[in-house]
Amino acid sequence: MSDAYWRPCWGDNMAGYERVRDGLRADSRWFTHVDAAQLFKHAFALRTEVHHPSRNRRHRPILLYIYAEPENWPTNGQGIDEHAKDRHREEIAEFGGLVANDEVLFASCSYRRLLGAWREHPDGRIRAHAQAVTARFAP
Repeated sequence: MSDAYWRPCWGDNMAGYERVRDGLRADSRWFTHVDAAQLFKHAFALRTEVHHPSRNRRHRPILLYIYAEPENWPTNGQGIDEHAKDRHREEIAEFGGLVANDEVLFASCSYRRLLGAWREHPDGRIRAHAQAVTARFAP
């Protein structure tokens, strides 16, 4: 079959990630609570991997941003400013909105939410792992 038949429905669009890149060049302080430059780099690495000639292009690359929101800094026990957490969430949403229609799908999830889902999993090993991670890291 031709490549056109297997061409993914989301196309080769990376315009949102490119806008982030260009925006960061113009103002490196655009994102202060999210490392948008690092996310941009990971997105293009995923895209490069999917476009490798040996890869099956029917798979859409996904960049999953997992983040912690502990109550206190692990190094000194000091409380973390709730405004900073709110601003971080806002920047995640802003970044996600900018790249929403791009080839590399962006998704985000807090460790707390992820571990909560694992604690509800039917497999006891996954539930135990979630408990161990929570006890060790208190995300």
